[in-house]
Amino acid sequence: FLALVVFEDRPVRQGMLVALAFWYGFYVKLWAVYVLPALGLYALLGRRWRGIAAFVATSVLVHGATLAYWKATLGTFTPFITTHAANYPVRAKDLGLEWMRYPRMIFVGSEFQTTLFGVVPYVLVSLLLVQLVRRRLDRADRLLFAYWGSFLLLLEFFPAGFTLEAYYTVPRIFRYLAPVSFPIAFHAAKLLLDVTRGTRLAGPIVVAAALAVNVYQAADATLPGRIHRAILFRIVHEIERIAPPRV
Repeated sequence: FLALVVFEDRPVRQGMLVALAFWYGFYVKLWAVYVLPALGLYALLGRRWRGIAAFVATSVLVHGATLAYWKATLGTFTPFITTHAANYPVRAKDLGLEWMRYPRMIFVGSEFQTTLFGVVPYVLVSLLLVQLVRRRLDRADRLLFAYWGSFLLLLEFFPAGFTLEAYYTVPRIFRYLAPVSFPIAFHAAKLLLDVTRGTRLAGPIVVAAALAVNVYQAADATLPGRIHRAILFRIVHEIERIAPPRV
């Protein structure tokens, strides 16, 4: 998204950098494909033909080289799809419960009653409504909303593994929401600055309070992981102290 915005007046460079970012993201997590609909609409509606050409040419080059590497090394062009993570088909009667898991994790919390999002989604929804009523949603808001909104909808509803003979999903665990937490937090911060801009004292106080709450909740959200890490290292240190012949 940063490359998309910063290099908007340089379409060839923009297309190349976005293609490289997408290539890297794709091989980290296949879900990177969920940004393509928003990127495609952005390019087509803006008639950014040079950017599209640069994106396609760069993608063909880097993905082609990568697929050739997989084929030479492992004998298949797409080992990341043929040996995909475990999916399971969802029965029709369980779809409602399945689709509520991510919204509940965002607005309420995980099984640990903590969330990466904290008050951020509430701030975002509230300020989006305020700016919508005031008719002050600008182009950046529309870009950001399309960026994270389409990604979240596809992550929520599109069958996992891109298999369409039944509705498939993966275990909907807490950490899979991390990619969408960043643009949502970024958009909430942008709206907070928009709403408080021009206020001499109230604005800095509101922003500082929001930052303080976010830092506090970040510490709370990471507490289970930090506890687990501390226990793990205590076990390791105890093993080192006892020095058994075999572990």
